[in-house]
Amino acid sequence: MSIKYGNTGYLVFTVSDKSTFDLSLVDKVLFTFGEGSKQIIKEYPTEVELYNGRSFLVRFSQEDTYRFKEGDSIEYDVKFIFKTGDVVSSEIGEVEIEEVVNKKTYEV
Repeated sequence: MSIKYGNTGYLVFTVSDKSTFDLSLVDKVLFTFGEGSKQIIKEYPTEVELYNGRSFLVRFSQEDTYRFKEGDSIEYDVKFIFKTGDVVSSEIGEVEIEEVVNKKTYEV
């Protein structure tokens, strides 16, 4: 998975078809990218959209992607927080921050 440095973009996270996923039991889902002062946390249902019933669409603003450096590989995880208080976390994954190929400045 990757997003481009300095650009807007999105990532899609899909719950496995093998899972007995019931969104009505979920209070919120936290998507955490990076760590420390560079950390970005996106939350469903306020900042993240449900997509096709089993997927989550996480959007990144230009300001979000500027928190990291071109070429960085950042860790992410997904936490499902249930209404019962139980928490289920994904395995830690990685997202590449792709370099922007064209760095020229244009005057219009």
